[in-house]
Amino acid sequence: MQMQYQIQNIIFDAETGICAVDNSNSPNEVKLEGLNLLLMRALTEFGSEPLTIDVLSKIVWKRDHVSEDTIAKRISLLRATLSEIAGSTQVIRTLPNRRYQLIGPIKKLEVSEVPPTPLATKHANKKSFIIAVAVILILITTAVYQMTSTKPPVLKDPETGKELIAPNS
Repeated sequence: MQMQYQIQNIIFDAETGICAVDNSNSPNEVKLEGLNLLLMRALTEFGSEPLTIDVLSKIVWKRDHVSEDTIAKRISLLRATLSEIAGSTQVIRTLPNRRYQLIGPIKKLEVSEVPPTPLATKHANKKSFIIAVAVILILITTAVYQMTSTKPPVLKDPETGKELIAPNS
């Protein structure tokens, strides 16, 4: 099942890791991977509820303890990645007592509410292009085969109906 969320002006697809923003100027998106993806999933699953570093350690790193510095650096990397598409908009807040929280309302989207991302459109266009190229290659191959494997032309004498083989050129 597709899990998609809207955080401020960012659409996050928890399955694919694609974060997209559709600005009036131009659409932007980035694909989260690895720990950034796991961290963003954890933050969105808990909505606007603050997460402690202990909870993040267990969910993201699958360990009982991860240093505060490691988590702070990973949060910083995720913020930097999100700022690439969201501009100066801050998406993750650091709270007292070693906690982190997404800023703004987090809305879980129904599949029908999700606008197509440029990357999804790009993949659909790429698929259509590949199919078109394959059809063209098949047609060219068929034409070349027919040209190289045809029998010499056969001519018929109009009076006798007898077949005459044309000389090779």
